Amino acid sequence: MRPDPPRLITGAVVAERFRLEAPVGVGSLGTVWRGRELQSQRRAALKFLRAANRESAECERRFMREAHALVRVRHPNVVSLRDALTLPNGTHMLVLDMLRGETLADRLARNGRLSFPELVQVFMPLCAALAAVHEVGIVHRDLKPSNIYLTHDRERLRILDFGAAMSLATSGEDPLSIFSGEVIGTPFYMAPEQALADPLLDHRADIFSLGVIAYEALTGERPNGGDSLGQVLKRILSSPAPRLPHLPDVPRDFADMVHAMLASEAADRPFGANDVWRVLARYADIGALAR
Repeated sequence: MRPDPPRLITGAVVAERFRLEAPVGVGSLGTVWRGRELQSQRRAALKFLRAANRESAECERRFMREAHALVRVRHPNVVSLRDALTLPNGTHMLVLDMLRGETLADRLARNGRLSFPELVQVFMPLCAALAAVHEVGIVHRDLKPSNIYLTHDRERLRILDFGAAMSLATSGEDPLSIFSGEVIGTPFYMAPEQALADPLLDHRADIFSLGVIAYEALTGERPNGGDSLGQVLKRILSSPAPRLPHLPDVPRDFADMVHAMLASEAADRPFGANDVWRVLARYADIGALAR
């Protein structure tokens, strides 16, 4: 039997390196605290596997996916992993950069929607980061507004939470390449092939999620809504996503790009996030005005 996990309370010292200052949030797998490194006094986000999940090998594997993915992805718009530790009692802990700002979900909850210039400002770094993730053969699989962090320095957007990430590598030794046959992700943002747990899923599933986020950011509504999980999945699997309604500030070429990102068949979507970035780059000047 494993020893008890460390007590996560304000003022506690963990790994003999960090003092816990305040809880930041709780997810299905992990708990995040704001901490301070004792030696450097530098702040960090400390992510712990929740005690309720410590006896599950699958939960441990999913928690550590984030570390395995972030070791491979180095980009200024992807959250930075500073260290990954296993405490003496077996508790896993990730040391991440401490960010100040809000998620895109927070922004949309407050403002309802983004103007097109605001969307350009958010989506250009988002697409650049997603392209870098895909370039190293990783699929995020849980791209959504709550995993997109807008720092106070608006040019320093970060993609968060790689706990659902998978690798397109075929090597069974790659800890991210194992396919479990589970449906992993958030239903509202899933591509049809992801909802079906298709083992041939690739980076174009993230392109679909990007399209859902663009639609939601511009309209304030998701294209695949529903009152229950079953309704959402049925709509994703059986109905093509609607086109963006006419919005006076959204150029036709970007409206067409959003529609293409939401194609039911992966082969009909843009090949990569750089394709989306190139359309947005035509409007970079108006995005700058939104700062």
